[in-house]
Formats: sequence, structure tokens, C-alpha cells
Amino acid sequence: MGWDLRWTHRPGAPTTVVLLLHGGQADSEQATKWSNLAVLRMRPFARAARLAGRDQFAVAMIRYTVRGWNGAKASPVVDTRAALEDIAAAYPGLPIVLVGHSMGGRVALAVADDARVSDVIGLAPWVVLPEMRSHAGLRTFFVHGIPDRVTSARASREAVESLQAQDRTASFVGMKGENHAMLRRSGTWDQLLRGYLREAVGASPEGRPPTELEQLGASAAAGGVATVI
Repeated sequence: MGWDLRWTHRPGAPTTVVLLLHGGQADSEQATKWSNLAVLRMRPFARAARLAGRDQFAVAMIRYTVRGWNGAKASPVVDTRAALEDIAAAYPGLPIVLVGHSMGGRVALAVADDARVSDVIGLAPWVVLPEMRSHAGLRTFFVHGIPDRVTSARASREAVESLQAQDRTASFVGMKGENHAMLRRSGTWDQLLRGYLREAVGASPEGRPPTELEQLGASAAAGGVATVI
């Protein structure tokens, strides 16, 4: 069983594709299933992306072949690069936004040298600075729980500062009282994501005033933000 791509929203004429990248483990050759918790954890963000873009975003989720990164194999990176080819074939010329949790954030950063990737949004990402890839037009946004003991909020902030030093558009929002599972303040993650996506790709408004958190997400897309909420 290889990797799989599942479309959760396919409007008639989208302007952007959002790809959700789930987390995993450092080392595991165990097959990934759609029922794994790490995969299911991305479903609310797929919904948030659909709501943010209304009929402007095509939204997809990937399921990696195996659950682990697996050292030099970088197993999910191989899968994701193949998925990018399938997405580009389905929607030629459309920018692709990557939204990755934990290991999914590491995957997103590893493939961010692909010019078709317009934005990387890391949710509690597993950041390994030497592996980070980028290109001149890439925008990066990391959201991280400050008490997270699985991945490092400090590493996320240092990565953003490194990108900002290179005159890249990069932002960081730290969250007090939030852990790696993103469950204690789940609505905050959703609102930041929706605000960012609307600003970054110019989605039409919903006809209601944006919340403060959506405004913060929009600010992160428009320029450099580094704050803790």
C-alpha cells in the first residue's frame, strides 16, 4: 500500500490548492492508515481551509505510505513530492499551500524549494534547520504551543528569524497553555489558519467582520509577525 491523496473539496474553478500534511514518528515502517489519529487530526484544518477559501480553494489530504520519517529515507518527503506532481497535473499553474502538523511541518519545509509551493504553514512543526528549503517567493507561518514538549517552539521561532534575516516573509505565533496535540485551544489554531489563508491568497470575505485572531493570521501573511498569545 503506497501513499494516497484524498480531495476534501474540489470547486469548479479554484485559484489555490491547500494540501494538508499529517504528523508521524521519527522511525517507523508501519503502514499509515486513514484512521490513524495523526491523519484524523488534520480533518478540522481541511474544513477550516475550505471555509476560508469558500469556492476558491481545492483542499486535499495526503496519507503517507509509512508512519515514520526514517532517517535518510525521508519517507514522507518522497510521497509528498509525488503528490505535488499529481496536484500540478490536476490543477496546472495553481499555487500550492502546504499545511503541516509536527512531522508534516518538517515535510513541508523539506519540499519548500518547489516553486509551485507558495506558502508553508507549520502547526507545531518539527523543525530541523539544516533541512529547511525555500525559494524567493515563499511565505512561511509557524504556530507553536510554547509548552510543547514534543517539538520545539524555540526552533520554530529561530527558523522564522533566520528567514526574516534573509528578507523572506515569515511569521511566528506562540501560544500559551497549548500542547502538541492542538486540542486545548483548538479554535485559536483554526482562526489563525483561516485569517492567514484569506490574506495570503486573496480569498473573498465571508460577509462578517474578521475576529481578532483572524486579523492576526492575516497580519502574519502580510508581513513579519513574532508574538505570543
